[in-house]
Amino acid sequence: MVTPLPLAVCVVAAVAVLLALRVLSPTEGYDAIEWPVIVLVACMIAFGTAFEESGAAAAVTGWIASVARPLGPYGLLAAFFVLTVALTQPMSNQAAALVILPLAVGVARELGFDPRPFVIGVTVAASNSFVTPLEPASMLVFGPGRYRFVDFIRVGSGLTLLTFVVSMLVIPWRWPF
Repeated sequence: MVTPLPLAVCVVAAVAVLLALRVLSPTEGYDAIEWPVIVLVACMIAFGTAFEESGAAAAVTGWIASVARPLGPYGLLAAFFVLTVALTQPMSNQAAALVILPLAVGVARELGFDPRPFVIGVTVAASNSFVTPLEPASMLVFGPGRYRFVDFIRVGSGLTLLTFVVSMLVIPWRWPF
């Protein structure tokens, strides 16, 4: 059986081919990079490293685990989902995921659960920034569509609730605790 190449290798090879065949100019390639996201991820990696090496991550994870233990795995998954959705409203999806993911994984491990369902839950929840127009993608349609803030609350709350229910059913079924 052929082992697939890592995604990073495939992406670099694809970009090299596009540049070599002149499908993409170097300027177009450079302009297509979301530099704020790259900077955000780099900063969050540095923050995560400092958080981990200072012992703060272990302290926070231990405290959350002790408080969340009575919730069980389903309650914990729901709590991280709701917390992530709440954070995605005023901040970017990536930032919310980068803040919550290390905590979710640490708490899951501390309580003896497989961290995968929590990673999937946080990832799905981070994509649910529909309740307010404050997230950058929502801002693109807010003005031109002449939407009101309450329009996002009305439609986004229902969509978020639907995603929450489906996630609470599918995630533990596909990725058991």
